[in-house]
Amino acid sequence: MLDYIPLTIVISLVEEHINIQKQTIIKDSDKEWKFIKNLYKFLRKIDTSDIVNFLYLNRIVNNFVSVVENT
Repeated sequence: MLDYIPLTIVISLVEEHINIQKQTIIKDSDKEWKFIKNLYKFLRKIDTSDIVNFLYLNRIVNNFVSVVENT
């Protein structure tokens, strides 16, 4: 039985510096539930049928980063 579900997103990028952060959220904490709730709300709004160019994809990725950082 899993206590968590890993979330993996792979996006091919051109060579550039990428700032990477790691954070730990305690299982069953208020912070965990808030993060899951905000992530769920964000993911439901994504319209993947319209990702036709880099600018739109970049906007989605930046919005995703904002959700993760601000939760």
